[in-house]
Amino acid sequence: MTTCKIISEIKDGSTVYGFKFYDKQNGEEVCTVRDVFTDENAAHALCEAINETGVCRDHIPDIIEDAVGSM
Repeated sequence: MTTCKIISEIKDGSTVYGFKFYDKQNGEEVCTVRDVFTDENAAHALCEAINETGVCRDHIPDIIEDAVGSM
């Protein structure tokens, strides 16, 4: 299972949000996904949902793809 934290950076003059994923048991970084959202509220909503449910690292790409596709 993983947890995530929001990361932000400036890209082309706008703030973009992504995520760092960590292994819930040992705290090691699993992966970083940059530039997912420009909407901070959407990033927080996804991060909260992931942290509430505990996502398997294998499903991270699918979850990101689904979240972006639903916008």
